[in-house]
Amino acid sequence: MSDRAICSRLFFSLVFGICLWAVVCCAPVAAGGGPENVLVVVNDGSQSSKLIANHYIALRKIPARNVVYLGGIPDRDSMDLEQFMDLVLRPILVQIEDRGLAGSVDYIVYSADFPTRVRIRKILQQLIRKAEADGQKLSSENRRRFNPEASINSLTFFANWCLLSDSGNGGGLMAPNANRYFRLPSNGVLQKPFTDVLQNQFQRQINAYSKPIDDPQYQEAIVALEKMARSNPGQMALYYWLAKFEARNERPTDAAKWLTQAMRMGLSDRESIEQDPDFKSLEDPLFRGLVRRMSNQGSRYATTRSFRQLYQWAPNGMLNRTPGQGERYFLSTVLAVTRNDGTTEKEAVEQIKQTVAADFSKPTGTFYFTESADVRTKTRKSFFDDTIAALEELGFSGKVIQAVMPENAKDIIGLTTGTPRFQLEGRNNRIVPGAICENLTSYGGRVGTVSSSKTGQTKLSRFLKFGAAGSSGTVVEPLALWQKFPHPFIHVHYARGCSLAEAFYQSIHSPFQTLIVGDALCQPFATEPKVEVSGIVPGQLVGSKTTLNFDVSGSPIRVAGMELYMDGDLFKRDPSLKPIEMDPALLSDGYHELRVVFVAANRAETTTRTIIPFFVDNKSQVCKLSIDKQQLELQDRVTVSVSAPNASSIRIVHNWKTIARLESGSGEVRIAASEFGRGPVSVQAIATFGGIEVASERLEFEVRGELSTERARTGKSR
Repeated sequence: MSDRAICSRLFFSLVFGICLWAVVCCAPVAAGGGPENVLVVVNDGSQSSKLIANHYIALRKIPARNVVYLGGIPDRDSMDLEQFMDLVLRPILVQIEDRGLAGSVDYIVYSADFPTRVRIRKILQQLIRKAEADGQKLSSENRRRFNPEASINSLTFFANWCLLSDSGNGGGLMAPNANRYFRLPSNGVLQKPFTDVLQNQFQRQINAYSKPIDDPQYQEAIVALEKMARSNPGQMALYYWLAKFEARNERPTDAAKWLTQAMRMGLSDRESIEQDPDFKSLEDPLFRGLVRRMSNQGSRYATTRSFRQLYQWAPNGMLNRTPGQGERYFLSTVLAVTRNDGTTEKEAVEQIKQTVAADFSKPTGTFYFTESADVRTKTRKSFFDDTIAALEELGFSGKVIQAVMPENAKDIIGLTTGTPRFQLEGRNNRIVPGAICENLTSYGGRVGTVSSSKTGQTKLSRFLKFGAAGSSGTVVEPLALWQKFPHPFIHVHYARGCSLAEAFYQSIHSPFQTLIVGDALCQPFATEPKVEVSGIVPGQLVGSKTTLNFDVSGSPIRVAGMELYMDGDLFKRDPSLKPIEMDPALLSDGYHELRVVFVAANRAETTTRTIIPFFVDNKSQVCKLSIDKQQLELQDRVTVSVSAPNASSIRIVHNWKTIARLESGSGEVRIAASEFGRGPVSVQAIATFGGIEVASERLEFEVRGELSTERARTGKSR
């Protein structure tokens, strides 16, 4: 870690730490997702990749620290697992650690021109060997279910499992229930909250429920469950079982206390509670009032949850805090595929602009679900009624139509369909900006191949061309298994304010073959908190201690806390929103960027931010930067002039990547525009003074160049 980063951690007088605050769902840390939580991965050898990343970084205000450039990426649609690990995943994880991003990055988003398919036969063999060791034998039909190809974003989601593949234990990512972030049916949430010894302990306690209430084991079980609940406050199953124990114990006040906790975690199945003989016998007014407050609409599934990479997801889909008692993931999408059956550069850039603009737009319209005789529709048909009931409870309209695709629908805010082929042209439809549209078919995610003529199936990119914010499809034959495709409840999670990536991954139980293309952060249905920050203004020279104040009086939603970043480095989480004293003496000279991220007290934990660039001058160490052009063509060069008197060296950086170096305190360099790529870009100089880094102001300019309206072609698609 550089001296500058260490200084940044000391900038405020309050101590760094992951503070906890009580939001509706008792989340351990802030979530919801914003630019500070995204790592953008760029193919450094592709101009299309740079183009799309440049627009995304500028529009989403991604911190420079959160951009990684990778070289040597194969110029084809697929790669081997070893190539993925050596060229993509391991370098990404190393950069996350080296840049101090392990506590803040939740999303890994790929720009264009990465192979979207990964051949994972090695992992399949591990799965087969494990099954045989357990006395099972996979039939040829079952082996087809585990067709050994995966999408690049799914293997990133399962990064921990991929790392285990070296030790022969990676096969679990191919299981039909591999994704524990998936929102299970409600009854599944009340079972198996732990693994191994802790699960055996939990099972032993709930087995005591069948004993007489005066049996010592019955009372001991209550004590043990309370202890487990203190260690794992995110586990609704513990609160539910405590409520049952105390209800049968004829302690209605205690039963109501635990039931309240379970409701805060998302328990909402009133019918099951009312029919439970132990709960039914309680006539306490407080307890009966709690039950009446429950809703039966949309209560068949675990509640929607925001995501953090630090969260440990239990087998029942809830949170655990005990080390080793849960799986951790990275949410991941691909921003665009601009090869073959994908979108053009121009379409991809327009889509990004549209999805960013859709945030917090609160679109109105209809969620459509198509029904036909096709097995692709029948696979998910049984989930439609519950989904529409949940949407209607939220105030939205859902409609099942007997057709392959809607017609004359000007209000599509979400679409779930199932057909091998479809056309959107000539149907007089309108996809509302921000909508998720997706289709169940075998090769919808095979967008990077030379031609779709062999499969005859429409690709997910068709929805993106017509305005969808995101879509998904499998990269290889998955069979008609609903676990490999988004559950229709994806629209409920999205409508509740989750980001696009959160909605997708809460809805796919076995995502290893699913390619998700779109803006991971898009959140059109979210409610944005509003906070006024005073005490410092953009561009200010901070010369003495000053105090930041936060006014939440104008926010449409309660604010649960804040995160503070200095130059992209997360150094504090604070639930108090109390004034904070700044001491510039603890920072290096030069340019800095403060981000104060505010977290809403809702289940989606929506974030908003105030970004404040400012300057410090403690030791008169200065680094100044200038460029000779504000606009240049892709074939041009830009002259960068730097002055940092008495500095030993100067680095010229673009999105954290060093693109030139001077071994003196001043000079100029000419840099090819192609190094930056087309679109809005920035450059910054970082001078070294006796081991201390001093940054210049970041200068923005534009590299112009025609955006392709034709998709790239490559024959290397095996």
